[in-house]
Amino acid sequence: MTSEVLILNKRAVVLGADSAVTSSGGEHPRYSKTANKIFEISKNGSVAAAIYGSASIDLVPWELALKLYRAQLKNLSFEKLEEYCASLLSFLSGNDLLFPTELRKSWVDSQFDDAVKEIIKEAQRNSPSIYNEEVSLEERREIWRLEAK
Repeated sequence: MTSEVLILNKRAVVLGADSAVTSSGGEHPRYSKTANKIFEISKNGSVAAAIYGSASIDLVPWELALKLYRAQLKNLSFEKLEEYCASLLSFLSGNDLLFPTELRKSWVDSQFDDAVKEIIKEAQRNSPSIYNEEVSLEERREIWRLEAK
């Protein structure tokens, strides 16, 4: 379990995190005490990000994405944190190196399929008669319409 601490005073925020990580690749999990969980975003040290858990965005480790973003940012800095957020989102959104078009398409397709399955499962849980063929098609359509609200 990751521990992250943020301390705020009138002049700054300090980030701290433990360095332990467990990798569960296969039947023998590996444990390490040297993981990096805090990454500087700007080279002047004014903005950083802390990660935990599997720490990936669409199969790409956040560590890699953040390091590439920092390298692309170079010495550029922004006045407000919101500007860093917008810049990072723009970098990630248009990055064909990290997220090739085919991978994005298959990922979106997969997420859509999973969402549809969850909707169907929830609708069936709430109204089991949706799949009951003894209930008329019109009645089932009405049930779906009500479930969609």
